[in-house]
Amino acid sequence: MLTEKQEKERAKKLFKKLYGKKAPHYKVLKKEHPLLFNIIMKYWNGYRAFLRSINVKPPKPTPREKAFIEFSSRCAKRYYENGEWSTFEKEMKTLIDKICLDLGLTYIHNYKYPSMKGKGYYKFDFYFFLGSKELKARIECDGVFHRIGNTAERDKAIDDYLRSKGIETLRITIKDDPNKYAIKILAFLLKRIGDMSEMVTRRNRSSKEALR
Repeated sequence: MLTEKQEKERAKKLFKKLYGKKAPHYKVLKKEHPLLFNIIMKYWNGYRAFLRSINVKPPKPTPREKAFIEFSSRCAKRYYENGEWSTFEKEMKTLIDKICLDLGLTYIHNYKYPSMKGKGYYKFDFYFFLGSKELKARIECDGVFHRIGNTAERDKAIDDYLRSKGIETLRITIKDDPNKYAIKILAFLLKRIGDMSEMVTRRNRSSKEALR
């Protein structure tokens, strides 16, 4: 069983052996060497981050990718002008506020959580609390950017990592039926409340047994 450090070093060596200093498009890598691609997503959380770690220039963007980069820049500017709220997040805020009021929950928008790489952090769109206790529940509002490139793989790697830390994630996308947003969010939060209550009950039972 390889350690994380050994697995990362092996991935770097294999990539250099296969491609040298000429990085392929991420779709080519994913098709030709899916296992290597998955390891890169697992430990570097993105293809470009991996390429930077081995000092390899990313492939030149296609005309369509260039257009998207320009579009992304405009969206990022609007995001910061709106106080770090995306348009989709602002649309969901009213609904989430109402549900939280009904359930007695609170949340923090853009909650910062340490990343799996040990450097930097993730920002959770909505992270929930029951009183002073973390509900270990995170809701992400996935707009158009989550449907392009290798974002889906990166999102899954983050979700899996957070699940290993006890944090469950619900992703709401703009492709979902708006009439079902409330149902999905309510069911998700109620389940997390139930999970927390069960955990507390088990802990209390264990404490009582230990004192016998």
